[in-house]
Amino acid sequence: MEIQSHRGNAVGFVENTLEAFQNIISKGVASIESDVRFTKDKVLVLHHDGELGRVFEGVEQVKNLTYLELQGRKNLILPDKKAHIPSLSDVLDLCKLSGCKINIEFKLEEYQNYQSLVKAVLAMVNEKDMTNLVYYSSFHFPALTYLRTLEKRDCFWLLEQMIPGLADYLPAIDFQGFHMDIKVWRHLPENIKNDLKNAGIVRLWTVNDKTDIELARKDGIDTIITDQALEIM
Repeated sequence: MEIQSHRGNAVGFVENTLEAFQNIISKGVASIESDVRFTKDKVLVLHHDGELGRVFEGVEQVKNLTYLELQGRKNLILPDKKAHIPSLSDVLDLCKLSGCKINIEFKLEEYQNYQSLVKAVLAMVNEKDMTNLVYYSSFHFPALTYLRTLEKRDCFWLLEQMIPGLADYLPAIDFQGFHMDIKVWRHLPENIKNDLKNAGIVRLWTVNDKTDIELARKDGIDTIITDQALEIM
């Protein structure tokens, strides 16, 4: 079972920052997960929230600030620690150097042009010749279907609730599988779990509890996405 570090190493570091990714990759983790979005000046950055205020100081939306403006914001989680919102380019370079895989989640709200985001990310990955180390996920179904029209790349539908007949979707939409909330997976009947695994790869997020880790192993899950990567590795 592969261990994927959720938003870098968020234990002792600030999530989704350059320092968090540098640390966890240096420890030899197999793969990392992060969230991509545009800044005002169309730099691809890794930041979960659409707005500041939870992790970094401010109330603005990321899309309304330039990359340099974001670099000047202090983090609210570990104020005494260095923490920088990274560009996708910088983190891809770290992954390429180490061989670490990266799961890039498209973060999209209704106001965003999802096609431009998908095209920009895909272009950067291809330019860096990293298609073997990258796959994509999103809650945003149109972004994934659009990606598949551009290039036959591995992409996974993120799900935080169960959809009736979900396994029947996979052949029709031609995705590689699902990234499913562990809270949903816990309560699925065995026959539905088997149907989903037969339909495509299943990865579970965010798996931190020891009981859930053992459940994932028992159920033959390919990968767990976790905040506790160093403890589990």
